[in-house]
Amino acid sequence: MTSVVLFPGQGSQFMGMGQKLVHYPGVKELYEEASAIVGYDLLKLCLNGPKSELDKTIHCQPAVMITSLAAIEKFREEHPQAIENCVATAGFSVGEFAALVFSGVLSFPDAVKVVKVRAEAMQRASEITSSGMLTVFLAHDSRLKEALKLAKEYCTERRDIPDPVCTVANFLFPECKVIAGHEEFNTVQSDCFTGRGKLFYAYSSTLFKVIALQVEALEFIATNAKEFRLLRTKRLPVSGAFHTRLMESAVQPLQHAMSNLQLAAPKIPVYSNVTSAPYHAKAHYSHLLGQQLVRPVRWEQILHNIYCRPQGVEFPGTYEMGPGRQMGTLLRQVNAQAYKQYHSIDTLFGVEASSLKPLHVNTWRDRSRQLLADGGHRKWVCLGG
Repeated sequence: MTSVVLFPGQGSQFMGMGQKLVHYPGVKELYEEASAIVGYDLLKLCLNGPKSELDKTIHCQPAVMITSLAAIEKFREEHPQAIENCVATAGFSVGEFAALVFSGVLSFPDAVKVVKVRAEAMQRASEITSSGMLTVFLAHDSRLKEALKLAKEYCTERRDIPDPVCTVANFLFPECKVIAGHEEFNTVQSDCFTGRGKLFYAYSSTLFKVIALQVEALEFIATNAKEFRLLRTKRLPVSGAFHTRLMESAVQPLQHAMSNLQLAAPKIPVYSNVTSAPYHAKAHYSHLLGQQLVRPVRWEQILHNIYCRPQGVEFPGTYEMGPGRQMGTLLRQVNAQAYKQYHSIDTLFGVEASSLKPLHVNTWRDRSRQLLADGGHRKWVCLGG
C-alpha cells in the first residue's frame, strides 16, 4: 500500500508533546541541534512548558515542526515500509516546512533557522496591528461573504479603520473555515451597524472556515452570527491575523532567510499551501513560502488533490506526524473513505516511552476514532500559523 504523510501546524502544540519520542534513535539529537540554533532548550519547553511560553508564536512554531520531525524517527522504526512507499506529503502552515525536510528539499538545520526567522517576523507583524482569527462553522444557507463585507464596512464607518482586513485565512473543509482580520478587545455596542437591524449571534451548520480579521471585524461577525446564518464561531488563541496581508511585513525576512539556501529537488511530491498543487521541479520556494504568510491555507483543496482517484482504486495509508490529530479530523470531514486508512504517530504525554510497544494499524485507527468520538472535534478549531 502507498502512503501519505501529513504534518500539523501552530495550534496543535501541548505540554508533554514529544515524551513518547525521546527514546527513539536520533530524537534527542534533533532537539539538541535545534536548541542550539534557536537559543533555548526546546525539549524542556515541549515537555514542561510553561504553557504560556509554549503557546507563543516564536516558540510554538519551531516546537511543532521539530516534534513533527521527531515523530518521523518513530515512524521510521515502526513503519519503514510506509516511508519507502510514500507518494505525497503536505503540512499545514508551518507544517509545510516539516514536509519540505521530510521530502529532502530543506536540510533540518536550515529549516530550523528559517522557521525561527518566520516565527519572529510573524510575532512582530502581530504586534503592529491588533488582529486575530475566528473559526466559523457554516450551513448550506450561511452568508459568509456578506458577513465579511459588512464587517469591513463596520470597521471603516464605525471604527475609523482605513482599508480593514476581514477574509478567509484557512479553508479547512466545506463546513468550516477560519477567518482573520482586525481586532480590538472592546465590547461592540448594540448600535454598531446602522441600517442593518439588530446585532446577530451566529453559528452556521454545514460549512467551516477559519477567518483572520482585525479584532473589530471578528467581534462584529461573532456578535451577529445568527443574522448571517453561521452555526457557530470560536476565537482562536493566536496573536495575529495569519495568512492575510496583515503579515506582509514578515514576508521579506522569511525570503531573505531562504535566499542563500541550498535546496534539493523533492524526493516525494510536496503540496503547497498556496497553490494546493505539488511544487514543480523549478519551483521558487522562497516566493511561495513568503506568499503563504499573506494568502489563505488551501488545506481542503490539498486534500481533494491528494486523494482524488477513480472509483475502486485503493486509498493510501495516511500518517499524521506530530502533536495531536487535527489533520486526521480534517481528512475525515473532507474524505471519509480516505480517513479509514488514517493513523496518528502518537506523541501524547502520559505513557513512559520505555513501556511503549509498536501498535498495529488497527490500534492507531481505533484510538483516533475514539478521540473523535470523545470530542476530538474541538481540536481542529485551533489551527493557526
